[in-house]
Amino acid sequence: DFAARVCRRALEASVGELEFGPPPTELDGALLLIEAAYTKAQCLASELEALGVICGLDDEQEDLEEHDDEGEKMTAAEKSASSAKKRELIAALIFGMDKALHFKQWWLLANGLAHWWNIHIELVELSHEQPKILAHVLSQYREGLADLQKYMVGEHALPLTDFDQALAANLTLAHIDVSVASGALAVLEAEQLMVLRRLDADARKKVLAHVTGVCKAKDKPMPDLAKLRPERLQGTPAA
Repeated sequence: DFAARVCRRALEASVGELEFGPPPTELDGALLLIEAAYTKAQCLASELEALGVICGLDDEQEDLEEHDDEGEKMTAAEKSASSAKKRELIAALIFGMDKALHFKQWWLLANGLAHWWNIHIELVELSHEQPKILAHVLSQYREGLADLQKYMVGEHALPLTDFDQALAANLTLAHIDVSVASGALAVLEAEQLMVLRRLDADARKKVLAHVTGVCKAKDKPMPDLAKLRPERLQGTPAA
């Protein structure tokens, strides 16, 4: 709790009193700020783990209790405090990754993506057993996963040297599942799956297999695979 409070004060001070940039001006200070954001998120994750709650879920949703078979029931105040910490955690990770992007610190941006995955992996694994749980995620979690896609492909994408294929595939699958659970089936369209062009054979196969299964389950046409040919094959004739 002490470490989280120290990081929180540092971030609050940076927003209110410090101005960074343009890069590489005050780079050292920016690096410390990014690390403080990630440390804050990890401290909050530890606090939430001690409470026996799952990061990413909205504890204030009444229907969520039917999925909670262990431990004591939380009071309304405790649920509110827990969800607030989860939102604060997500905001810290997003803040850190945005700063890493601004200062072109790709390795720190990649670290932020890994922190996001590791902190929320329990929710992902639970959703494989109980898909309906995804109807109870925080809007900040769902929106955050969508926002992370900009680091996979496009103007702000990680360079290949820092692009973790397995992590990119896992974050994309989590994004697809939480979007579909909210009824946003547009996530299955080719324009929303451009990350497939950057994935290697194994990661691409994993994501495509899942997309195929979801399309069949939702009676939705498959995306146009011609638009999703791997970048390494661009310019060669289609089979």
